[in-house]
Amino acid sequence: MLRGRLEDFHLTDICRLIANSRETGALDVDAPEGDGAMFFACGHVRHARSSRVGNGFGRELVSQGALSEDDLQRAVQICTVTGEPLDHALVAYGFVLAGDVHAALLEHLKRAAIDLFSLTCGRFEFQPSTQLPEGFPVAVPVEALLETARLSIRLRRLETYIPVRTSTIASDVIPADDAVLMSLADGRTSIKEIAARIGVDVVDALRSFHRLLTAGLIDVTCETRDPEVIDLREERSLRR
Repeated sequence: MLRGRLEDFHLTDICRLIANSRETGALDVDAPEGDGAMFFACGHVRHARSSRVGNGFGRELVSQGALSEDDLQRAVQICTVTGEPLDHALVAYGFVLAGDVHAALLEHLKRAAIDLFSLTCGRFEFQPSTQLPEGFPVAVPVEALLETARLSIRLRRLETYIPVRTSTIASDVIPADDAVLMSLADGRTSIKEIAARIGVDVVDALRSFHRLLTAGLIDVTCETRDPEVIDLREERSLRR
């Protein structure tokens, strides 16, 4: 058994230790902001849950349109009777494709694990075991999760940037889509807010603003408040 405080040992360090030792078991986390757990098999993360990340992967499938609410409820009822894992039932009874289930499980695992990585105070406890319960079909290396978390940090910083129009080029010579973005670059509205206002994905908005920045048509600045930071070992200098 391995236990301690997140103030003394960051969760990323614990996960790396479990991965390097190729351990199998459950890592429970209890913090003032919430609780959760990560499940390992031979050092790989097989499942993660966080009380701050709502909706299971079934709800993710419904929100994506890959599964209907009625079919989800039918699958849950089947699992209640048979005891089989939900991901198995969804595929076995033809409610959804196996690839969609795998993608939803992987996305939910990443979201929950990254949320747990952001906790910096509380307690953790790792209980080793010989095997995990059935129903954890996804396996992700710890370092892959940490790289995903680093990308999440960078994206959150970029979302807070505030574009400012600097070009004097006449608007009638600028492509229509770029002209819309430039008209909203008022030095007060963040890129994330602009993306929501015009109904586009924030990543697509970031690509467009990067193109405008490279062309010298806009400039960007950061908001005065600190961006949300996930405290990874390689990112220690970025802590608040």
